[in-house]
Amino acid sequence: MDLTKFNRLKLSVGSLGASPKVANLNKMLTGRGIPVQDNSEQLVIGDSGIYHVSPDGLLSKTVVHIVDINIHAKYARELNEYVKREDFESEYVLEKVHKYHLLQCKTIERAENEGWRKHKYHMSRRKDGYFYYRFVGNGAVAHERDSQKLYVCKNCLDELTAISNTSYSRETFDLHDFLSSSFTQLMNLERTEKYTNECVPNIYQNDWAKISKAYRDQVNYQCESPGCPAPDLSQPGYKKYLHTHHVSFDKSMNDYSNLQALCIYCHANQSNHANLKNLPDHREYVRLRGLSR
Repeated sequence: MDLTKFNRLKLSVGSLGASPKVANLNKMLTGRGIPVQDNSEQLVIGDSGIYHVSPDGLLSKTVVHIVDINIHAKYARELNEYVKREDFESEYVLEKVHKYHLLQCKTIERAENEGWRKHKYHMSRRKDGYFYYRFVGNGAVAHERDSQKLYVCKNCLDELTAISNTSYSRETFDLHDFLSSSFTQLMNLERTEKYTNECVPNIYQNDWAKISKAYRDQVNYQCESPGCPAPDLSQPGYKKYLHTHHVSFDKSMNDYSNLQALCIYCHANQSNHANLKNLPDHREYVRLRGLSR
């Protein structure tokens, strides 16, 4: 079976309507969340956001947070007293429990490098700032909460401030707006007439390289152009010649259903892409494959 074509078919069919699996995932994401460790392939983590990739290929902004805190550790003795009183939203508790993350800050970068195994992270699309959380100790769950208030990570806010035109703090940050808005809106960019014949400012401009790589990984570095003379680019040294093309030519639409992996040879044959034939990579690829220009 041509797995690449099957994947494209699956994404196309999925875009026609939400499958039960997609609907269930959405319910989980807006409820207790989904464990990251077993579903890390569904995440694209970048400098301007964290995105969940659903089975139908749609990308949606999400947040991630650690689910458990050990209240019997030496550093948590005072926290344990608050938990015993079920005083879960005092300022002391809110400062001690874990924070939720918006993008690739130092904490998330470390979690990625460790393979998500050291801590129990969940991805979530809850917009109210309350998340599934557990207070554990001595190998047992002391308190399990479906709606524990968590603060946003300050490092994430600093990063967000650096890439946007707005200064963010815990007091001014609105999670509902962040998860609901596009990155274009977040950056206070407007689509004006000057972009009509140019590349529209990419919604995920800071994260496009990561979204593109995640997509090419998913299709196992196979060119998805029908009739491609050499579709397998998974060998060492060939991956760099596989591009990620926007089917609709709208660079602001980064859902997987709008993406297509194309070798540079096939990409250059797309409408308005002839300029790729002037690139050294195109000439080199044509020579390596023994193709005609």
